[in-house]
Amino acid sequence: MLERGLDLLIARGYVAHRQAAGERARARELVERLAKLVQSGSRRPCKAVPKVLVTDGAGVIVERNPVAAQWLNVPADSLVGMRLLHFVGRRDTSAFRGIVKGLGHAGADRAAVVRLRPRQGRQELVHASVEKVAPDRFAWTLRPVER
Repeated sequence: MLERGLDLLIARGYVAHRQAAGERARARELVERLAKLVQSGSRRPCKAVPKVLVTDGAGVIVERNPVAAQWLNVPADSLVGMRLLHFVGRRDTSAFRGIVKGLGHAGADRAAVVRLRPRQGRQELVHASVEKVAPDRFAWTLRPVER
């Protein structure tokens, strides 16, 4: 009986691992397709498509995303290592810090509407939501709020 229960747990873990790997691959493919559009000179996807940034538990960006980098007016290579908080408007920093502090806790807030301020650009109201994608890796989805 115990062996059967363990086998079931292992099988569920394997399925969850495969699903997470598939989601990461789809996200990577989307980022690559959007990067090709940006490189081709198309400005359209930058405004219309949600941006995804992957951070560690402290909110430091850990993966390169050329589309999000263009939207934030930062060279793509410079984006890795920057704190996502750096781009949040001053009035929203405490709410955003609360989300970052709660990343490791179940039941913590996982979304907020905040003002994002790209470098040398206008602030933009975005819906920021976050989910855990790996140990100490969190995917932030940033969607512009329609006014």
